[in-house]
Amino acid sequence: MKEKRLLDHDFKWIPPHERKSRLPGTDKPHQIGPLENRKPLLWLTRLEPVEAKSDVFLINDTGEILEEVFPDSAGLFLYDDEVVPVSSKNKVLYKNVQLGEAVKIEEYDQFYDSDSILGLSIRVKSSKLGDMEFSTYASKGGIWEGVLLWDTLEVGDLVSKKK
Repeated sequence: MKEKRLLDHDFKWIPPHERKSRLPGTDKPHQIGPLENRKPLLWLTRLEPVEAKSDVFLINDTGEILEEVFPDSAGLFLYDDEVVPVSSKNKVLYKNVQLGEAVKIEEYDQFYDSDSILGLSIRVKSSKLGDMEFSTYASKGGIWEGVLLWDTLEVGDLVSKKK
């Protein structure tokens, strides 16, 4: 990660069944899967690439200040039939992440990372929720979006949780 970055809450969660279709000529929402009535407390989103770089943010919608957020990443790529492990070089620790803040947890390069298998690990410390560690499943090119924790305290589909 090249820079530590916090954003004011520019992100709004839209349940999958309410999202607009990307198909041309239609403004109707998707009707994929069941209706989603849960609200995410902690979720990830990735911005559209700018100059081949795209940032991944963790959004805090927990209703409280997060004492600490410590992101890490790891993965692999193939080079001449050899598996080459990769991991974060510049680690950052966020303290006192305010309600509604989005913190940058990773930066992907659209060219170099597109063939890599990448995953994230995020440690979160909170007075109400306690100490939690979430790991996203590794995916080619890295994660685009996913819920870490729902308001029902269930873990999202794309992550595992250690406590």
